[in-house]
Amino acid sequence: MKRIAILGSTGSIGQSALAVVDVHADRLQVVGLAAGENADLLAGQIARYQPRIAAMASGEAVDRLVHSGAARGIAIGGTGRDGMVAVASHPDVDLVLCASSGTDALEAVLAAIEHGKTIALANKEVLVMAGGMVTEARSTASTTPSTSACTAARAPTSVA
Repeated sequence: MKRIAILGSTGSIGQSALAVVDVHADRLQVVGLAAGENADLLAGQIARYQPRIAAMASGEAVDRLVHSGAARGIAIGGTGRDGMVAVASHPDVDLVLCASSGTDALEAVLAAIEHGKTIALANKEVLVMAGGMVTEARSTASTTPSTSACTAARAPTSVA
């Protein structure tokens, strides 16, 4: 059983990843979810997947999540970058899918690598912004491109 955390679970890539979890529920378990501001959607994801930890972008979003009752029984890892770091470095997580848009997830990716997690990057921003740091740090972890753009970035520039 592969235990996963999804950074950006309420976005399109995160929702697609959860659809894959649905198809492979015998092989994948959601341990952590991190989302932006959509507390209602995250509440539904928590009810369905019962992660151990969740985080949101802001305190206001966490307040909405808590008031919905969906957060009962799970740890709230915090807000913003600190929340994503907590989700990505949770001890029960094997694989972190970075589906968060932009560069906000960089610290979480580095923390996950530091904790020996496998990283699946679904956006190129982290590599564009700090590819050298990620490449150097990943000597202790596995990093997997998760989109065609990330895969193309790793393609050879010439063919022998």
